[in-house]
Amino acid sequence: MDVPRRLLVVPLVAVLLPCAAVAVLGYKWLRIDRDAQVLRGRAAAEAEAARLRGDLLSALADASRDLSERWRGLPPDRPFAPGEPLPALVSAAFRVEPDGERLEPDYDLAYRETVAAFDSVPVSPAVAERTARAAALLEQGRAALEQRRYGAAVDRAEAILRCCAAARDEYGVSYSVYAARQVTAAWRASGSLPARFPGLARQLAALIDEGALGHPSDAGDIESIAKVGGASGATLAEAARQHAARIARTIALARGIERWLAAAASPKGGGAAFSLAGAWLNGRTELLGIYQSPQGPRYLTVIDQQRAASHVRSTSASSVAFDSMLTPTPGSEGGTLITFPLTAEVPSLAFVLRPRQSDAAAERRRNALFVGSLAAVLALVGALAYFALRDIGREVRMASLRSNFVTSVTHELKTPLTSIRLLAETLRLDRAPGASAAELLDGIVDESDRLGRLVDNVLSAARIDRGAAVYHPVEIDVCAAVDSALARFGPLLRREGFTVIREGDAAGVAVRADADGLAHAVANLLSNAVKYSGISREVRVGIFRTRDEIEVRVTDRGIGIPPGVQRKVFERFYRAPEAETEAAGAGLGLSLVRHFAEAHDGRVSLTSEPGAGSAFSVWLPVATSAHAPVGTPHELRT
Repeated sequence: MDVPRRLLVVPLVAVLLPCAAVAVLGYKWLRIDRDAQVLRGRAAAEAEAARLRGDLLSALADASRDLSERWRGLPPDRPFAPGEPLPALVSAAFRVEPDGERLEPDYDLAYRETVAAFDSVPVSPAVAERTARAAALLEQGRAALEQRRYGAAVDRAEAILRCCAAARDEYGVSYSVYAARQVTAAWRASGSLPARFPGLARQLAALIDEGALGHPSDAGDIESIAKVGGASGATLAEAARQHAARIARTIALARGIERWLAAAASPKGGGAAFSLAGAWLNGRTELLGIYQSPQGPRYLTVIDQQRAASHVRSTSASSVAFDSMLTPTPGSEGGTLITFPLTAEVPSLAFVLRPRQSDAAAERRRNALFVGSLAAVLALVGALAYFALRDIGREVRMASLRSNFVTSVTHELKTPLTSIRLLAETLRLDRAPGASAAELLDGIVDESDRLGRLVDNVLSAARIDRGAAVYHPVEIDVCAAVDSALARFGPLLRREGFTVIREGDAAGVAVRADADGLAHAVANLLSNAVKYSGISREVRVGIFRTRDEIEVRVTDRGIGIPPGVQRKVFERFYRAPEAETEAAGAGLGLSLVRHFAEAHDGRVSLTSEPGAGSAFSVWLPVATSAHAPVGTPHELRT
């Protein structure tokens, strides 16, 4: 583990630390530059904020003054009229009488007065007369409807809509609603409802726009009438809902303002002609403009905060030095130069100013250059780190494999040498009376062959590493080459108790290959089969021909190879985990087999199943007439 840790220190120190240093320096430079800009622009920012505040207060004061000059009360025949058009910065407006006891518009009071007129409670004579006439016309229309005089019923209902649309009965139901129901009943009975309802819908919509209808209590009745009218009915119902929502919001604001006026801290008149105040109304903070008119009444305007913020943004657009905004969350924006309340009375709103670059294009180019340079440095460092770590990882893996290889080769060399020494001493001292000298000599020869194959593999791997591996391919009988390898390997197979079964139908087929190289490859496959056959003692050697290839296959019934490592077994020095515990080895044989096959335009393949054995194949192209004449060698250097 010391070698990998030491190797990893190099990219960390030489690559990552400079990268971190560049990033920190860049960040510090940006912070210093930004702080310098803040300090240089503070005085100018304060002047700009004062200008924006004065401009906004002036616009709000002008809106309140204009509203006071155009103010008119609610007409008796239109108790829910929207009133005068409101200035752009105002969402609602109210007039407070000098005694502070009455707030206009008071839609709730107007509703109560129209209901009181039915019970002859003292109201204006005009309202009482209108209510009485509406009741009489409704009774006449109902009688006509019962007598099936549909035309007369429609006439009485239309008369109510013309003269008495704002009147209500003791339950607060508008006589306009009664009239509309009477008309639809008469038209339904006469079969003309679908054709004539759109006209009624337009008439009721006009009454809503004028303010004769539209109280929130009317919305449900109008929607029930609109259900019979199709598309025109849907339009009518939507208009009623919108108007009712406006009235309900105005009523809720009026109640909240009344409570606010009654509080001890609320203004009671006097002071500046226009001032601002913050009031908690119906669960949220509202910005109120208070204008004291010379005639006595005060006018309270509910300022639309989003429109006020838009006004501030449009005003600040003329500034070349700052971007400004009006926000309910002071100091929440990054890069803020200065933040201060709109007024001392309204701390919940604040101006937020940020410096604007005098040359935005140059600033963007400078930032882009800096970011691009930093990104290029980081990308270069990242690429260097990637390649360094990749090479280090490869070297670490190769070092581990070489270490294992040295251990395995040492063991492989020691085993046959020990056997040779033991057999030679036994022969010299004649300590094995049951064994003939020939058998002991055969053992020495077998172990010498085993030692020779291991040395050959090591030397072949070394030649491949140097690029000095040389093959002399000639046209040979593949069966003869395989039989030669079996003959050389036969004593070991017999001594280990293996049975070799020949398979295939490729007798007499020629390939162009190095005969010794092919025999060496087959010997390596046989050695591999012997090592990992487990308790099985059967090896199959087959030679098969396809259309243009010869397959030399060596099959065992041993431990098999897991699917996850089958692609790695042909790599040099690699040994499967299961193979480590089964038998010793150097991890060279299969890599040499693949090198031989690929050097002759062939390939290798593997079919294996854990516990069922493995089949290794060498595929070589069949010799053709295009090759050199039989027996004519040429060198292949790899």
